[in-house]
Amino acid sequence: MGNPLTQAAVHISLDKTALPSSFTLKEGGFVFVRVLGKTPEGKTLVSFAGQRFAVETMSQAKVGETFKARIQIQNNRILLVPQKGSETIVTQSDRLSQLFASIGLPQDSVSEKMIQYMRQNNRTYTPAQLKKLRKLAERFSGKKSEAAETAMYLEDKGISATEEDTELMLNLLLSDKHSPVTQMKSSNPTKDIPVLEKLYSNPEEAVKNDTGLLTLVNHAAKGEKHWIVLPFKKTIKNQQCSGTIRILCDIITKNAEKTYITASFEDCRYHFTFSDTDHYNNVLTVEYAVSPSLPSLQKEKAEKLLRSCISAVDKQINIEYKENLLHDLFADSTLPVQTVDEEI
Repeated sequence: MGNPLTQAAVHISLDKTALPSSFTLKEGGFVFVRVLGKTPEGKTLVSFAGQRFAVETMSQAKVGETFKARIQIQNNRILLVPQKGSETIVTQSDRLSQLFASIGLPQDSVSEKMIQYMRQNNRTYTPAQLKKLRKLAERFSGKKSEAAETAMYLEDKGISATEEDTELMLNLLLSDKHSPVTQMKSSNPTKDIPVLEKLYSNPEEAVKNDTGLLTLVNHAAKGEKHWIVLPFKKTIKNQQCSGTIRILCDIITKNAEKTYITASFEDCRYHFTFSDTDHYNNVLTVEYAVSPSLPSLQKEKAEKLLRSCISAVDKQINIEYKENLLHDLFADSTLPVQTVDEEI
């Protein structure tokens, strides 16, 4: 009996239009494919090259299976053909061990998050740069993964990630306090007013304000993907709700690829992601998590409430509860780490 990984699917098939504009798959190249599950329409949900896709398979594929597939392009369709023979099968653990050993990083959740950020945001770092950022993240006890993401985010904007700047951004992303994110010192008392209050009550003064770190990172874009961070406050039932909205923009297509929302309200912290990357099946994916965690019955009620609040023209809405969102800032930790073996 053959290896079940190579028998998972004769081939995986998807239309080229399902791929983001920045994607270029090479005929004869290889990718590592991971089977994630099924869509409501019966298609198979897989990930490869750091992205998720709903695809057609010619035979049953089991959730969690990972296999190496050769890329074929036929009649404007992408075919991913699993390679037979145990010698072509490399486990996720083996590939990660090889990757981290080649870089010189410890194999743990912090290093994995750094690679996930790099792959998912189409960024390139040298081993020396990754080691430097990892060393910086080590100074943030209990928040190392989040600090690593934040430092990489700053570096992507052309800002050298110092401990001070990383802490400024991290406090904005993780805390409920929305003071101006700036390094500038001033004796002007109006500069101590939270930035949102100033924008609403005195926009002229806000425009004159010194450029701070948040302003800089929101305007600096490198490459095809650009993150924008927007803090917000809103009073609901005499209680203040505050948080941040993080939007990943595709500069080429001028679309919002993914939106993260984190909000604190009534001693709870809410996390949401909205992603519209499954163009093939016109699916809007909504993921959410709440801290403290919700019991099963409350999750069902929350899903019904979300479904009643969200509408998308000509799109199916897929809602999932994912605990990992509590620690994700700019990278999805549920996606497998794309290693150097995954060629695109």
